[in-house]
Amino acid sequence: MSFISKFKQPHDSTPAISPILSVLIAATEYYQYHLNKDDLAKRYLREERGFDDATIEKFQMGLSPNGFNQLTSQKNNQVWQARIQRSLDKKMDRESLSNIAIDLMELSGLLRTNSEGSFTDRFRGRIVMPIKDENGNTISFGGRVFNSEFNHPDAPKYLNGSDTLCFKKRDVVFGLHLLDKSKEYSCIYLTEGYMDVASMSQFGVDGAVCGMGTSITESQLEKIFSYTNHICFCYDGDKAGKKAATRAATVILPLLSGSRNASFAFLPDGEDPDSLLRQGKTQYTQMDYEIGREHLLHSLDAAEPIESVLESIAILNCEESWSSNPSLVIAHLLHYVSSMPANSQVANEIRTKIQIHANQKSRSMDGLSNEQMINFVRNMS
Repeated sequence: MSFISKFKQPHDSTPAISPILSVLIAATEYYQYHLNKDDLAKRYLREERGFDDATIEKFQMGLSPNGFNQLTSQKNNQVWQARIQRSLDKKMDRESLSNIAIDLMELSGLLRTNSEGSFTDRFRGRIVMPIKDENGNTISFGGRVFNSEFNHPDAPKYLNGSDTLCFKKRDVVFGLHLLDKSKEYSCIYLTEGYMDVASMSQFGVDGAVCGMGTSITESQLEKIFSYTNHICFCYDGDKAGKKAATRAATVILPLLSGSRNASFAFLPDGEDPDSLLRQGKTQYTQMDYEIGREHLLHSLDAAEPIESVLESIAILNCEESWSSNPSLVIAHLLHYVSSMPANSQVANEIRTKIQIHANQKSRSMDGLSNEQMINFVRNMS
């Protein structure tokens, strides 16, 4: 009988979470142990990436060994078994604990199934960081390639654990556990990767988080808004970054109630927060930290408000301009306004912009509802 069927909570359809979390804690320590004894991985983090020991420890960075069954072999580790047994609060023999350890590693997303149907380690030859929930519990891992010899050429640079009972990629925001729950942040910076969050922390840029490598979701944005009224999206200024910004600007619209706001910092092509902070250096004086921080903050301070971004997207989508076809641009903007809550200050800003351009056409739109404004646009066409 498997762990799933043997250890369900009374009147619950899911197995107990505590044993899964215990294995994830054990895996964190296991990965940290292997990092500490691997000179190549430590050199990568310290000399190539420029992370100091305090940041490596703060983010509990580790190393997944270059092997297919390194982690799975821990099923017989007595320390692991003792931890699992405590979490189950049940006396078991070693063979049963070994079997349950494998079940738990599968349930926690640490293993994957190969073509022969056998379990193998999900992370292989990667720098790994625990992904934590808002309470600081490790619920999964993210891994980054640091030596191309350890991975297939087509392997992704970043790899997350699979979705599990305690980890849903679309709902999790990396770095929220580091924020102060009692503090109202003037702005939270939403970056594209773990390394950006770690670098911004090391350089003293407060309030950085990131998604899970997939398109940002309403669920993730709502969690961020519980800490702030302003989210600043940090994207590369290239085509991919503009495309990601377009998706994000659309997703966030229904959440922009009241004074909630958003802006978009488009960084120079080929740059990300990590590279802007470091400027090619890996060893820093206090002055270097201050220069790097000011360099990034300058780009973040130049972020475009979401109203301007939506206007640019509207003009791009309709392939017209205010001067050539204002009614079509207005129609696109009204579509965005209709997706926002009625009390949205951002929506009011866009309505004001529409009003200005409508007045230039000697038409008044004062006091009109969204539906009436849409009819107004139709009549202008």
